[in-house]
Amino acid sequence: MTTVTLFTVTALAAALASAPGALAQSYTFTKIADSAVLDFDPSSFGAPSISDLGHVAFRAQSSDQSVTSIWRTAPDLAGPLTLIVDSSGPVGGLSHTVSVNNLGQVAVWAPVSGATIDERIMRGAGGGAPTTIAEAGPTPHPFSFLSVIVSVNDSGTVAWQGELRQPGFPQGLFTGNGGPHNTIFSSASSDFTSSFAGPTINNAGQIAFRAASTTSAGDAIFRFDGPGVFTTIADGDHPLLSSAFDDEPAMNAAGRVAFIGRSNDISTMYLLVGDGTADAIALADTTGDLDSINNAAINDLNQIAYSATFDDFSTTGIFTGSDLINDAVVRTGDLIDGSAVTFVSLCREGLNNNGQIAFFAQLADGRGVVMVATPVPTPAVLALAAIAVPRALRRRRR
Repeated sequence: MTTVTLFTVTALAAALASAPGALAQSYTFTKIADSAVLDFDPSSFGAPSISDLGHVAFRAQSSDQSVTSIWRTAPDLAGPLTLIVDSSGPVGGLSHTVSVNNLGQVAVWAPVSGATIDERIMRGAGGGAPTTIAEAGPTPHPFSFLSVIVSVNDSGTVAWQGELRQPGFPQGLFTGNGGPHNTIFSSASSDFTSSFAGPTINNAGQIAFRAASTTSAGDAIFRFDGPGVFTTIADGDHPLLSSAFDDEPAMNAAGRVAFIGRSNDISTMYLLVGDGTADAIALADTTGDLDSINNAAINDLNQIAYSATFDDFSTTGIFTGSDLINDAVVRTGDLIDGSAVTFVSLCREGLNNNGQIAFFAQLADGRGVVMVATPVPTPAVLALAAIAVPRALRRRRR
């Protein structure tokens, strides 16, 4: 009953927010990490990921740049920070962004220094050595390369793209959970001709990814829906798009995919959302004040967040819609923790189902900070909640 009530209130709030003259959403900001406090290099942070339970995971580097590390909060943004893995041993620089699930498990790629291993994908939750999911290196390793951007779902299954150490070095899409890897497809034995990007996996096992096939006339965005079943989300036949797509699509529990594509002359970037049943819908573009759309996230309520750079090449911001004023979460010049923002970044796992947005910000005073923006219910939403909850309780008692 509570879930139904909350959904009803949220739906009504969304309708109010989209009405003409709607006020901008306000946020509270929680600081997760501060380079000045934790002795991190202020420019070394990767854009953080956030789970629905409020785990925040991110990459950082020591102030002397000697050690790179992956950290994670407890649920509900709570401290202290837990070290997942660092580069103090054979593991190298660690991927700039990571993936975190509702168990607090974090998946990350790393180069490895050694004669027998070149790269490794790991999954860890702290308190012990991470689980090795896949490795690349000389024979007998099955992979010659692994995708730097990976994704983990709540079952602990990690998805990645990579290149196999086989004749012709075919590429493909793979999953693993600590045992033998599972091949979703290989370009040696399928209609796919290339596959080396950053896939994302949801709890249903669907995987969204960028690849090229014999029928796509170049790169396209696809979704794996089960053994041998692939849905085209967007390709060069879309009325707005060429075959140029960014390599990190985002996807929610229903299989809706948010991705960034480019026009036929490559001059315009679009943020689009689609599920393969019709042409994907453009939600933002660079025909106006924006120069680029950098990353995008989508949650199970079909809310979006994206980061973008303006035409002046120095102003950056994070937005939840096409209105660059009322849909702004944070942008260059805003004050955070007593200093002006000079740069912000977001990753595709930076938005959770509570509408919380995790991001990295560089500040004018020289610090780098990892922050979470939590939406503040508007007076209208609070009033609706006060009405809806008693009514829901009355319905329940009947």
